[in-house]
Amino acid sequence: MYIFPGLGLGAVVSHSKHVSNEMILVAAKTLAACVTEEEFNAGKIYPDLNKIRDISKTIAVAVAKKAVEEKLSDLSPDSDFDELVTKYMFYPEYSKL
Repeated sequence: MYIFPGLGLGAVVSHSKHVSNEMILVAAKTLAACVTEEEFNAGKIYPDLNKIRDISKTIAVAVAKKAVEEKLSDLSPDSDFDELVTKYMFYPEYSKL
């Protein structure tokens, strides 16, 4: 459940032709890197769920870069992936009644 929002977003942002095994692997490795030392020392193998939005963004950037690296995307390797992912992210705004 942790990697899927970022994996999907990275695939959409990069206009990837498909989701490769390598894209899934980079999503998992990026998630693992999001576990802080404090969390790891406390015996946790996943980061705090309260950080899911930032984690998903980090994963999406890594997945989009991997799609470009694998030539599954027409984006330039020099693209600003952070900016692209941010533009695609959904920001819920609720109107006041």
